[in-house]
Amino acid sequence: MVGFVLMLVRYSMLYVLSIDWLSVYGIYAGDGDVWEPVPGGDFSYKLESFGTRSFSRFHRVRLANNEGGFDEFAEVQSVPYSSILPPYAIIVRFVNRFLYSPDFWKLANDFCTLNQIDIRGISRIDIAADFNQFATIDPRALIEGFAAKKFRHIGRGVGSLGFNHGVVRGDYGVNYTGLTFGTHSSDAHCYLYDKTFELLTQGDKPWIKERWKRVGLDIRKVWRLEVSIKSGGLRFKDKATKKTVEVGVEMASEDDSLDKIYHTFVRKLFSFVVNRPNIKNIT
Repeated sequence: MVGFVLMLVRYSMLYVLSIDWLSVYGIYAGDGDVWEPVPGGDFSYKLESFGTRSFSRFHRVRLANNEGGFDEFAEVQSVPYSSILPPYAIIVRFVNRFLYSPDFWKLANDFCTLNQIDIRGISRIDIAADFNQFATIDPRALIEGFAAKKFRHIGRGVGSLGFNHGVVRGDYGVNYTGLTFGTHSSDAHCYLYDKTFELLTQGDKPWIKERWKRVGLDIRKVWRLEVSIKSGGLRFKDKATKKTVEVGVEMASEDDSLDKIYHTFVRKLFSFVVNRPNIKNIT
């Protein structure tokens, strides 16, 4: 039986694909071993008094806006504690808001070029599809069906259900808001959730809603199916060519390649069959 995930590919369905998290690793390619911010352009920098778990220096990068102020653009970790890493190793995480900007890749390239940062790979990327409905099933019905054991997830592993509950108009009920397979420590994990509900309860992000409006989504009820992939999960074998593929910045910056990457991981992590008696584990 075809997994429900293929509804994104095989049937007509309106969705918009976005990168929601992007951190990259690289090296400082300038003189000396320690990166120092390069003044110039529209970027400004702030060195915090603290580091991170793996790096002793932590800079915030801001970008000038049209109103005469600055917006947070990126965070840069440099000077690693571990001697395993070279002293010129760097990790850059770009701020969520700019990932939704049409000129993000140009801005990222401008920043790295100015600061002589040579990007070597992706340390984490989250790719998300936002939509109102699957083509053949309501997202909430899928979650409820899985919770009721009507549907079986293809593959083993751990997961979690998101929900809220309470009494409404005299009747107690459970409202399912999300379904996750994998954990934050996994090389890759996938989760379906009510994005409208999240923005309502955890803080609004107008730049995401503007993207919904531009593609014609009904912003009153938008669901998100998101895959989060760490560096360890970004190397896999292409079944068609039998070659090992490594997802890099070049692939992530191209819309067609990003779509293929996304669907590859969704097929692997978020496929279901109708449950039936005496069915064996499907992996």
